[in-house]
Amino acid sequence: MGRNDRAIKKIDPSFLLTAIADDKSLVGMDPYVLIPSLKIIQGLSDAPLKKQFGEGAVIIRPGDKRVWAENENPYLFVALLFFVEYAKWSDINDASQQMILERNFNPDSEIARRSRESKLRKEKYGPDGKFEYRYIEHLRFPGIIYSGGELNKFPVTLSFEKGEFMKGRNFISACTLRREVVDGTPRQVPLWAQVWFMSASLRNRGSYSWYGHDFEPAGLIDPADAEYLKGEHLKLVEAHAVGRVQVEDEMTGIDQTVDVSKEAGF
Repeated sequence: MGRNDRAIKKIDPSFLLTAIADDKSLVGMDPYVLIPSLKIIQGLSDAPLKKQFGEGAVIIRPGDKRVWAENENPYLFVALLFFVEYAKWSDINDASQQMILERNFNPDSEIARRSRESKLRKEKYGPDGKFEYRYIEHLRFPGIIYSGGELNKFPVTLSFEKGEFMKGRNFISACTLRREVVDGTPRQVPLWAQVWFMSASLRNRGSYSWYGHDFEPAGLIDPADAEYLKGEHLKLVEAHAVGRVQVEDEMTGIDQTVDVSKEAGF
């Protein structure tokens, strides 16, 4: 019997108020904080994705939920944490290996060292050196969609790397410079209280072109959400401190082909 042949009965969830009081059914999953990624459909993205969403669209992967498309109003995003991750990626054309072979948060690691040196970011391997490992520094901002609708407060990760690395550095600066006047004094706004307009636009550098994330300040969170969002921030801080935060990532478009910003000296 297929899903379309089954009658789906709407269940009143109020019974959960008492049922979950001492529930421990999810305890075994605690070590894993897996956060999906915000990805932009690129010219080199898979054809089915381009057909479904269109180039330049922002989607959540895994899950393929559309967040934004060209000519729409910007969506809203709240970052809850920032960290740098270093990863060793296998070649996109090498089906014999998983995509991310190693990953860590240690700036003194071999992966980190290679990701910061333009001559060491690529390493040939395989028969006749036809494949390349890539060592990549990722600027990660786990957070939530804050636009209302079905995706409101949906957990996602905004990442900047390779051709968008300097854009990510600019976002870091923008976050740290956010101020609001409170009791007559300019005060720094916590990351989890900042709301950002987000969209995507086409970049052109020489013979390269790709879509990247754009951002503009969009005010503050609803005061009613402050306790919740601060709590989510603290949960992520605790999880990241013991290495339990992992971004669900993949190579697409610009990710797999171009390292414009660093190799061109941007």
